[in-house]
Order: sequence, then structure tokens, then C-alpha cells
Amino acid sequence: MSTVNHIALNHLTHLLEISPKDLIQNLYVSQSLVSRWKNGTRKIKRDSPVYEQLVCYLIEVNKKNRFHRLEHYFQELYPSCRIRKEADLRYYLDAFLLNYKYNPLLDEETGQHQMPKFRVFKGREGRMKAFKIVLETMKKLEKPGVVYYFDAEDYRWASGISSWPLNMEVSEEFLKKGGKIYIISDFANITPRYFYETFQMSNQDNVIAAYSEDNSSGSLFYSHYVLEDHMSLIGYSLSDDPQDCYTALYTDPLTCQVHLHYVKEKYRNASPQHIITAASDRGYLLSTMELYQNSAGPIYITGTIPSICFEEKQTLLEILEKNGLSQQRRKMCLRFYDYLQTMLFSKEANPLKGLYYKEDFDEASQQSTVLDKELSIIAGTPVYLTPSQFRRRCQSTSDIIKRSQNVRLYLMSKQFLPIYSLLGENLTSCSQKNRWYFAAFRDTPEKARLILDSRACTLRARMFEDFFKELEKEPEERMDAVKILRELTRANK
Repeated sequence: MSTVNHIALNHLTHLLEISPKDLIQNLYVSQSLVSRWKNGTRKIKRDSPVYEQLVCYLIEVNKKNRFHRLEHYFQELYPSCRIRKEADLRYYLDAFLLNYKYNPLLDEETGQHQMPKFRVFKGREGRMKAFKIVLETMKKLEKPGVVYYFDAEDYRWASGISSWPLNMEVSEEFLKKGGKIYIISDFANITPRYFYETFQMSNQDNVIAAYSEDNSSGSLFYSHYVLEDHMSLIGYSLSDDPQDCYTALYTDPLTCQVHLHYVKEKYRNASPQHIITAASDRGYLLSTMELYQNSAGPIYITGTIPSICFEEKQTLLEILEKNGLSQQRRKMCLRFYDYLQTMLFSKEANPLKGLYYKEDFDEASQQSTVLDKELSIIAGTPVYLTPSQFRRRCQSTSDIIKRSQNVRLYLMSKQFLPIYSLLGENLTSCSQKNRWYFAAFRDTPEKARLILDSRACTLRARMFEDFFKELEKEPEERMDAVKILRELTRANK
């Protein structure tokens, strides 16, 4: 049931210079009730008699005011507003009192905008200033919001600022509050550094990274940043000259809604992706992988412990039983295991390259139970290994690496900054160039994101290849995976 928002009520009483005493005398209510209305601890329901009395009283006070404050205020707030009769005014009063959304750009005391509805900034420094206004507004939001980062210029206007703006503290705070960030990138301009940064950001399920072609088509502007329901920023660069960069910042609702519609359409046409949560999603993931089972090209894997593909089947069955999985979940895991075995060890086997951190293996060897994120994704519930099962996984992994020329496992330390600074904390993922990839989320191991766009999958594969090339250049940083796995197998027995 709709209720009056107390902030909206405070706006209008301040605007019309209505005191608490006026409300008490004209609505025939108590002082304590008015106090609770104004601080939000008591709500006025839409279908209550007092709501009708309140609206009639606001209209009556407005009529006595020769400046028509309500009409001017609503026209300022809603640019398309046209108030010709009392029924129109009632319509906007209802909309404002009952459907009001908190706007940090409005002063809660006066109800006035704290900044103009339209501002223009020149130069890259001006673009930075405008974007910081967007970030500051994100910080002030009381409720989770939605923001779109959409820049066909690949953030060239922010050159020289490391990891900016994607890894800024404000974005992290915004996400912690439950906010959602959509990052839409242009294949034509994307750089490896930018892709690494979006890869790190998109390991959270409320960050969605998508990739599109020719993002500038259909628009005169190259940069779009839209904070839903609050503001939008658009930018255009005439040349590589920093001073040829122009930015417009809008706060009026109508213009922001137009920009929001545009970026949403861009997102809908970007990389197809699916969040893997339900059993039907996991079935879709496995069917997609099986569809490309005979496709050539390497498979890339990463994680905090060795992949299930190195597991002995008997040990896998023991793990599934120990975790008490249902028959349906067991079938899913066995189907995934059989798929990987076919891909890696059949006559037309695909090369496999894995990238792991030694610190993750060491940490897992010290734990009483070890979370297997890869199995958790397929099972749809957390799956754990005992220390004995983890040691057997390490043993079988070292055996396969030693006897198979088709499998390469790169083991490195997190102290090797050229890679760790780009990849960040290692997350479970599996990918095939040009075909598909899936990756676990950081905080929810049983959920994953499946990407089917061939260009995005190629970018992910290229990212791994870049890591491997870096390790090839630094042989002293590349550890003997077989030796370390054997040590883990013998440890803590």
C-alpha cells in the first residue's frame, strides 16, 4: 500500500512555509503525530482520510500564495510538467508524495537543487571534475543504485591515472551498499590493461561487464555515464588534444531518462551472458560446453585448487557422497567431469593450460576442509574436500602433468607482481577461445557467469596467453608444479 514519504512531505511544508503548528490546527491531529510524520516513524497511508485532508490543505495554502510555488517547483523538478487546472496539481502532488525517490542533489531542508540541471565542462580536467560529481552522488545514495559506465574512448581522457575509474574506492563502497554497475566496452578500442581491470571488477555478481562493437554509432557522444534516477554525463572528444574534450552533466529527470534508455539498449545488444544459479542454468552450461566438444583450441583453467579434470573418478564419487549431494546434483558433476575428460584425453584432445598461485595451494593444505569452487558451481551448492581428498587431487594432478604433453600447469607466487597486479585474487574459471567461458563470483562460489560472445571469449583467452608469455620470459618465477604438488601430497599425512 502506498504511503507518504516523509522527506517529500518535509520538502513541501518547507516550500509552502507550513509549520508543524499549522498542520496540527488544520488537520486536527496531535503534536506527537506530526512529529512522527516528519521524522518518518509514522506513515500516512494513501487510502486514509488524513491523506485527503493533507492534499486539500496543501492545495489551499498554495492558492493563497500568489507566487504559485507548487506549480513552479514541479515544473523545475519535472521538465515535461504542464499544470493547467487543480486536477493536474493533484496528480503531481500524488506522484511526488507517494512515489518520491531520494535525490541527493536536492537539499532536504529547502527542496531546492544544489546544482544546475545542465553544466558543460571543457578539457580532460573538466571531464574528471564532472565524473567526480557523479562519484560523490553515488556515495550519498541512501539506497542501492544502478550506474552504467559506457565509454567508447576506453577512458583515454583519464590517461595517466592508474586503475581509474574502475577500481576506485567509491565504486567499491557503492557495490557494498548493494549497488549495481554495468560496464559496457567497445571492442574497437579496448586495451589489455582495461580488460584486466574489468575482469577483476566483474568477479562480483553485481558488476556486469559486457562488450559491444562500435559503441559510438547511433550517438554523437563517445562517453556515457548514467546514474539511474539521478544524473547522466556525456562526453565528446574532437581530437587527441586534451582541451578538445567536452563534457555535459545533466540532472533533469527527462534528459537522464533518455540517456538511460540509450545505454540500456546498448547493453541489451552487447555480449550475451547468463548467471548460473538454478539447475536449468547448469544444464544449459553443460549443454553449451558439449556443443563445442570437438572444437579445436586450448582450454584455459584457473582456481584456488587443482581442477576436477585431474581427479580420479573414484575419488570424485567419494567426494560427492561425502557431501551428501542429491542424485541430480551428482549426475551434473559426473557429466561435467566426463566432458573434461573427453576434451583432454581423447584422440583429438585439446591442449589445457592452467594458472595457479602456490600460496592458494599452501593455504588449502592447512585447512580441515577445502572448498572446491569448480564443483560448487556445477553442483549448485558448496562442495568440500577432506585433507586426504585434497592430497589425492594433488597426486593425480602431478601424475597427469608428468605423463601428458597436452597439459601445462603454470604455478607462480602472488609476489610476482607483473601478473598478480593484473589478475588479482585467483578465481575459478574455465574458458575456450572463440567459444565460451564461465567464471565463479568472488563471494558466492556456487554461482557463476557464462559468456557466449566469441569476441569476449577471445579476449579472455588472450588475457591468459599474455600471462603465460610473461611467465615464459621470467623462468625463475615459474615454479616446478610437479615437485610442489608432490610435496603437498606428502604433507600432513
